[in-house]
Amino acid sequence: MKAHKHFYTSPVETLPAIQRTIYDTLPLNFETGDGIRIAEGYGMDERTFKRWLNTSLFKKVSHGYYEKKYR
Repeated sequence: MKAHKHFYTSPVETLPAIQRTIYDTLPLNFETGDGIRIAEGYGMDERTFKRWLNTSLFKKVSHGYYEKKYR
């Protein structure tokens, strides 16, 4: 019987370079406004960042507060 190894790939590892950089720069917990400032510093539009917050990479903690799901 052969052993098969299953490797877990984090969704963060598959992001385009600019999104990966922004994700890595964001603190674990952050306010929307802080995230927007960081994203805009790397050339991402505010609207694009806000849409990105609704993906499986982030958890909404409360109004205006988010948490990264992956470190």
